[in-house]
Amino acid sequence: MGRKIYISDGQFDLAIMLYKPYRGNGYSTPVFALALQYCFEHFGFEYIYAGCYEGNVKSRKMLANCGFVPHPEGNCDETHFEDGTPIIQYDFVKYRI
Repeated sequence: MGRKIYISDGQFDLAIMLYKPYRGNGYSTPVFALALQYCFEHFGFEYIYAGCYEGNVKSRKMLANCGFVPHPEGNCDETHFEDGTPIIQYDFVKYRI
């Protein structure tokens, strides 16, 4: 069994946030894919979770391009980090190949 690193709820989670001047330039997908590869190869993870807010179409596309699939049982109601409004965070998972 591979090495495990836990966060507060016991699930593996990988996130990325680019500063606004760097968004829309094609950086997210290769950076996220590289981080995923590193986690799978060096930490031995069997799966990694990621999430994005319901209206974030670009993040959903990036997650799909990186091989993530929806994990609806992990969807949760949250408060938006920027303005505090209620929002759904969709959950996705990628399994080691």
